[in-house]
Amino acid sequence: MSETNTTRAVVCGAGVGGLAAAAAVAPYFDETVLIDRDVMPDEPRPRPGVPQSSQSHGLLKRGESELEALLPGFCERLEAAGGVRIAIATEFGQFDGGAWHPRVDLGLSAYCQSRVLLEQVVREMVAERFDLTVLEGATAANFRSEEGRVRAVVVETQEGADEIEADLVIDALGRASPVAGWLKAAGWSEPPLDIIGIDLRYATQTFRRDSFGPDETRAYQIAAGAGASAVLLPLEGDRWLATLGGRFGDYPPADADGFLAFARGLPIPEVADIMAAGDPLDDVVSYTIKTALRRRWEEIETPANLVSLGEARIGFDPTFAQGMSVAAAHAGALDAMLKERGGLGTGFSGAFYRRSSEAGDWAWRMVEAVDFTYPGTKGTPPADLKERLRLLKYGRKAAQFDPDAQRLYTEVRHLLRPMSDLSAIAQAA
Repeated sequence: MSETNTTRAVVCGAGVGGLAAAAAVAPYFDETVLIDRDVMPDEPRPRPGVPQSSQSHGLLKRGESELEALLPGFCERLEAAGGVRIAIATEFGQFDGGAWHPRVDLGLSAYCQSRVLLEQVVREMVAERFDLTVLEGATAANFRSEEGRVRAVVVETQEGADEIEADLVIDALGRASPVAGWLKAAGWSEPPLDIIGIDLRYATQTFRRDSFGPDETRAYQIAAGAGASAVLLPLEGDRWLATLGGRFGDYPPADADGFLAFARGLPIPEVADIMAAGDPLDDVVSYTIKTALRRRWEEIETPANLVSLGEARIGFDPTFAQGMSVAAAHAGALDAMLKERGGLGTGFSGAFYRRSSEAGDWAWRMVEAVDFTYPGTKGTPPADLKERLRLLKYGRKAAQFDPDAQRLYTEVRHLLRPMSDLSAIAQAA
């Protein structure tokens, strides 16, 4: 499998992406080491390394299927732990483009749960099924490379610095990953970087849930125009989670009265009415993301056994709930490559970036198009922006009256199909 006597994979970062990566590589290596600066909780609760954990987090159908493939029984385990299963379209109220999506049975369902519950379920399943070495309270601080490969990861702990030799190194350190800087310091090129200035602030509060919404609606997603958005999701423990988003100075306030008033400004009343009727269980918590970014690792030469995945590769506009699903898809591609190759082989990192590009490219093309509809967005719009927006516009319009088009549009949003599959709808318009 490698040129050394060790067969060790080192995964830097133990979020959902890092855990999925550990599940992907563990069957193919004698040892898998998982490194994270946090001490992992033994129950679903926030940890310092994920400051946005209290905000809403969605798992798209693509991410759900990828995690189910890596960890068979994942969906059943998530539901047993409290995840709320909802039927997309019939139980999920979606307001977009000034109209509700029709309530039609599309044969698709999804789960709603807190980020901390989702991560806990994945963490427990990975720990139960694979014999991992977990280094908690440890920081991946650099790497040592020679002859075109990473030979070891430099780790800092309270006891001091150490090196962990590695055959494969996986960067799952999130959008603030320092790996590009490590490469530059070691004489490699940094990846080209695409940045979109989205200036998004979103705020979240949870409420006691005694019942579901009107007509037993179990979740809401509202795109209000001008960058305002809202989601209302059922969580484990009979709770509602309300997240409101705004851009370029029009932000949801962090006080309870202002938060509710912002919800009252939405074009539909249901979300605000449910919030007003519920008992708040905590204070409003805000989080700001200034940019969406993509590191184009596939365009440069990198160490043959170092790969970045998840938000270390593409940090999305969180409005689209794409991050965890793309990270899971990256891990799925990692599993498929190792299975086909029987190990690393030559040119592994470049082959991985080509193999795993699908879900991230589909997601980025969508987020890039929508973000550049807002006048305050900073960056360089894609050359085919008008065509992408045309596909989304006619896909959304057709979804209002054609169940087949609604299913297709939903599958595109859930990264099951590329946006280009909306072309037939746009041509017929």
